[in-house]
Amino acid sequence: MVAKRINRGAAMPRPLQLSLGMTYGRRVWFDDPRALEICSDLSLRYEKRIGIFHGLAEVQPQHLYFPAELRSLAYPREFANFCLFTAMSQRGGLNSDDSIRFMGYAWVRARRLFSVEVIADADASDVVATLQQLAEEFYRGGSNGIQRAGSLSYRVKEFAAHWVLNARILQDHWRGDVRSLFANVHNFEEAFARADHKRPGNQVGLRGMRRKIFTLLTFWLIEFGLVDRFHIPLVVDFHVLRALLQLGILNVSWQPLGRGDPKIEARRRPRRLWKYPSVRITETLVNEVIQWSYGFLQENNLSPFHVHNALWNLSRVLCAQYYGNKSFSVPRRDKKQGKRYGITARLVDADALRRGTGWPKSYRDQCRSCPYEKRFCRIAIPAGPYYDWGVMLMSGRHVVYPHRNEILPELLPADYEVARQLTRREKNFAAVDTKAKELKMQPPKAKQLSLAWKRRPSRARR
Repeated sequence: MVAKRINRGAAMPRPLQLSLGMTYGRRVWFDDPRALEICSDLSLRYEKRIGIFHGLAEVQPQHLYFPAELRSLAYPREFANFCLFTAMSQRGGLNSDDSIRFMGYAWVRARRLFSVEVIADADASDVVATLQQLAEEFYRGGSNGIQRAGSLSYRVKEFAAHWVLNARILQDHWRGDVRSLFANVHNFEEAFARADHKRPGNQVGLRGMRRKIFTLLTFWLIEFGLVDRFHIPLVVDFHVLRALLQLGILNVSWQPLGRGDPKIEARRRPRRLWKYPSVRITETLVNEVIQWSYGFLQENNLSPFHVHNALWNLSRVLCAQYYGNKSFSVPRRDKKQGKRYGITARLVDADALRRGTGWPKSYRDQCRSCPYEKRFCRIAIPAGPYYDWGVMLMSGRHVVYPHRNEILPELLPADYEVARQLTRREKNFAAVDTKAKELKMQPPKAKQLSLAWKRRPSRARR
């Protein structure tokens, strides 16, 4: 009789790893000592703007694209609800800059979309139609694709239904203000328990609000002083995940990318990429990282805001410049949906980089500014596969630039102590007065888009 091999999942860490303080699940585990060393240093550098963070401007999308009149905190209720609807839009493999810019434009042109009283009496199809009108204006040449809602096209009907449902829930149970949900809460889990509509017996939870999105919403509300500060986990997006994986803090069970089973033919994975190690970013994996970071940061008295912003900026600006993290796409068109796709087709050859032959002649060695490259950075993870297929794909080992100039190193300061202007923007935003009195909402300056729905009878209130 032939013995059958029983697949019990990914290999567990060895006893040595346990003795070194690693915490883990079956497919995910964390190197706590390494995390403490890196995150403590990162937090200090970001807080004091030391080295690579010196002179750092706020490049997070909420600082760049949230409407200025809301960031002034003149209208805290409207600002908090705007944060809710914008956080809800951060779904799928979208570009956060694009979607948040679009939501900022929606506020300028159709701010009644964000009025709880108006939307509570609307229909989801009306919200979809209005978003489509906005997208036609916002995107040059109109919106691409059959849904015609720009960066919000992914499951836009579901998104619009959640928009309306959440407006009704706020109106009926939270006094029309999402800040009421955070009243008298003392920690993140207590707040999430109120928002989680999947909890048995919870009739006042919010739709489209799992841990990842709720963490983002809470981060914004605390960051802008709209609710009282309490301890929260990291906001786990692509850039935070990439930094944790590349630095060896987060460890996963890698599997070959494979061919996949796309519903849309134009999104099929090129054969040359099937062999690369990858891990699918599921809600389960994200939740494990969130729960680990919540306990880890609290136990070690680290600021989730400093650690998150440092990791995010490190990946978004510095890691993005590493040539091994580049990916190259090819255009494809789906005739059925009439949508164009740019699908990852080729990655950088790590072996060629190691031999010194694959580097561009004009390559700017930004990694020399990173204090963690030589000790901790292990792998290269391009962004393309994540936004195309929702996977983190390892294109190879991280290779230190072999042509790095090291002439007279004893006469030069350490590279990572030199300010590298780790920003894509030129200006910081001015600090706002968090104690300013709330003003009466002023009429919008921009001409308002005529909303897509007609006046409907007010629905019965409970």
